[in-house]
Amino acid sequence: MRSVLIPAALLAGLWLPAAGATAALSTLPQVVEAAATQPVAQAADFRRAAAEAGATAQWRGAWLPSLHVDALAARVNSVSTIQTPAGALRLGDEDVGELTVSLRQPILDLASQRYGVRASRLDANAAALLAARTARESAAAAGVQFLNVLMLDAELAAIDAQTKSLHKRVERVQAQADAGRALTADVLDIELAQARVAQQRVRLQARRQTLLQDLRRRTGQAVAAVPPTSPPARLPEVAIEQALEQRRDLQALMLQTSAADTKRAQRNASALPTLGASVSYVRSDGSPITPEEDARLGVSLTWTPFTSGRRTAEASAAARERDALQAELREAQAGARVQLVQARGDFQSALALVQLAQSAVASAQSTLQTRSARFDAGRATIDEVLDAEARLAEQTALTASAELQQWQAVISYRLAAGLPLIASD
Repeated sequence: MRSVLIPAALLAGLWLPAAGATAALSTLPQVVEAAATQPVAQAADFRRAAAEAGATAQWRGAWLPSLHVDALAARVNSVSTIQTPAGALRLGDEDVGELTVSLRQPILDLASQRYGVRASRLDANAAALLAARTARESAAAAGVQFLNVLMLDAELAAIDAQTKSLHKRVERVQAQADAGRALTADVLDIELAQARVAQQRVRLQARRQTLLQDLRRRTGQAVAAVPPTSPPARLPEVAIEQALEQRRDLQALMLQTSAADTKRAQRNASALPTLGASVSYVRSDGSPITPEEDARLGVSLTWTPFTSGRRTAEASAAARERDALQAELREAQAGARVQLVQARGDFQSALALVQLAQSAVASAQSTLQTRSARFDAGRATIDEVLDAEARLAEQTALTASAELQQWQAVISYRLAAGLPLIASD
């Protein structure tokens, strides 16, 4: 498809950064890439890193040994004595101290080793998928905003062309009025049209500055928008079910649902006994019944069969969380289907608009030429000429905007389908 965008050179005064300024982002791929690394995406990536660290900690706590050091220093109120033929014999000292160093190894802990580790890993994987999806959504939003700036630029370019035409026309009509071949009111009508066009330009410029400021927030850099090449003539063929499978946010919800179900099983499994082994070294001072140094090797069995209903309540909470996530997943899947259908419809509408706008520009140009000739011959009013000029400016801006709307539809479709926003080929 031949590009119908306003040439970059025509709008260079609007788009190029000031001399000596830091190079600004200028293309759609640059904006998309920069937005994928900004704070909103960084925050999601930090959550991913936190979830990954949590999964590592859960695994290490469930399977690897740990070293414990316990120290005790106490003073007793009274010390027992025994009577001997030689007199009273004190059993120990008033100051008592004990140091215990133990290495503990989990052997069997079903709640942590089977369910806890798996749940934390599922959460970490879900966080990674959400981080990637957040970065893509941030990039897509910046890309759409970038295209909005270009649409405003197209309108401004059309307004500038209309302003130049009106300026030339007011000079010509003024000369005709001075020669008695036109009315002074015609000159006033053109000047009024110039004022209206200038007012519209001020509004568009203010809107453009707001969009550029928002783009700077989204990308972290200044943006000097340059139109992209013509959009693809068709969207990639992606079945709805395939799109649902490759959407990372939907995959994350599935993993979170599995994690919540695993946590419910973990709460129930915590009612089972746990088995562990330990090797200890104990050094005591001031105790009459404990040797000064002692080494111990043992196996411990821990069981908490009753928790006053706490375990049941925790399992119920995890089950309700799973139900909530399942409901969110169904809603997200339904929303993804709507997004795909809407993006396809927007693309087809924009494609048709391109074709209609191209023919409308030619028609508007012909109409303006005809009415200008009729006005010069005294057979048309200036209102008819001004209306034709406004229509031509409108259709010119619409032609330039149509392909940008196609690009927006492409980005929306690729985001909804879980595809890269910018095709690599």
